[in-house]
Amino acid sequence: EHSDGNNMWITAQIPITTPSPEGDHAFIHNGGETRVYETGKAVVYDTTYSHYTKNTNSEEERIVLHIDFWNILEMTDAEIDVMMYIYELREKYLKAEKS
Repeated sequence: EHSDGNNMWITAQIPITTPSPEGDHAFIHNGGETRVYETGKAVVYDTTYSHYTKNTNSEEERIVLHIDFWNILEMTDAEIDVMMYIYELREKYLKAEKS
């Protein structure tokens, strides 16, 4: 269980494949609420709150598409500048790694 400790992004997870919601299943717990993953049904949550995921099914995997959206409505100009700088460095690193 952890919190990202900032309000710079909102996270969405779209389950690609998950165990059936009945019986042993996969879930996310965020901010005191637990939601069971269902294939194809997006879960959007705020990582500022304490959260964790778990798959109680040892036979079936939980595979999700994880997307972070910048929360620019709540970010300061300085925070946006820092995030842009970090992503620029990441792109330079990935390009250098391919060379």
